[in-house]
Amino acid sequence: MAKLIVFEEEYKYEFNSIEELVKKIMGEDYYNLNNTQKQNKVKFLTRLNMINNKLPTIVYNEYKNNFEENAYIINDEITYILSLLRLNKFSLFEEKDANIFAKYIENATYENNYVLINNYANEIMKKYLKIL
Repeated sequence: MAKLIVFEEEYKYEFNSIEELVKKIMGEDYYNLNNTQKQNKVKFLTRLNMINNKLPTIVYNEYKNNFEENAYIINDEITYILSLLRLNKFSLFEEKDANIFAKYIENATYENNYVLINNYANEIMKKYLKIL
């Protein structure tokens, strides 16, 4: 049983770790990059995804105190993925015992042993940003 399942249009992808998901979204080489290269990749991919959206992009280090639900918040691969989920670019389901994103959710609703992370992306983002 996969820990993470992604539905993107007619495609379905299954992953057993956050690292596998990140490699699919960010590229196989992502974990071989240094921190500056990772930040540049996140910013580049954000720009690509924002071409048709008029939402503001907020770099977390400049943001810290205000949480805007209708904005792309970027800092790292996790905030990038959560921003995509907040904008429903794809659907992400997490298996009940995976404890990857769901660890940030209070009172999550599970169906068939999976929770739709998109429904909780704002809550997860807020809690994740407090850790950074």
